[in-house]
Amino acid sequence: MKRLLVLFLAVLMIMSLTACKEEEKVIPDTTGGHFVEIFIDSKDKELQDIANDILGDEMFAGKSCTTTEVGEGQLQGFGNVEISGFDSAVMFSTNMSTTPFIGYVFELSSDTDKDAFMQTLKDNADLNWNGIEKADEVIVESEGDKVVVIITPDKIEEVETVDESGNPVENEIPVEGQEFVDEFAE
Repeated sequence: MKRLLVLFLAVLMIMSLTACKEEEKVIPDTTGGHFVEIFIDSKDKELQDIANDILGDEMFAGKSCTTTEVGEGQLQGFGNVEISGFDSAVMFSTNMSTTPFIGYVFELSSDTDKDAFMQTLKDNADLNWNGIEKADEVIVESEGDKVVVIITPDKIEEVETVDESGNPVENEIPVEGQEFVDEFAE
């Protein structure tokens, strides 16, 4: 009888530990998943710094990129849908029309239903938002009161850099926050 009681308590304890275990996030092994990992590693930073960390990834080496603060309303990549429920947000993207990459980092308002907000992003993200090339995936993830959404092609490094006329560009000079950055200056 004692053995049965000990066995029962052991099983009960194992089940309790399993139930208390924190739910782990499953991040896809994709380009978007890679950027979500950067977001998670940067989650304690300011929104602008999170966006810069994502754009600082080696996949964007030599590519012209932009970050911009945005307010509630119609946001690029979501058609005519009004996106609201956040206190602040930063949009980040490449400046190449042939690369269908865009993302946002949001800091949600205290009264916003995070799950409903994230579902709105998932439901309304347009993979063909730039009208030239279609993205392959939409990733939406959260950490605390911050949410990131990334609309991206499978492989950013395979997208050829071109100018406005569609001609290949070899030495594109990066841009950060709309400021010219001369990578050749001493």
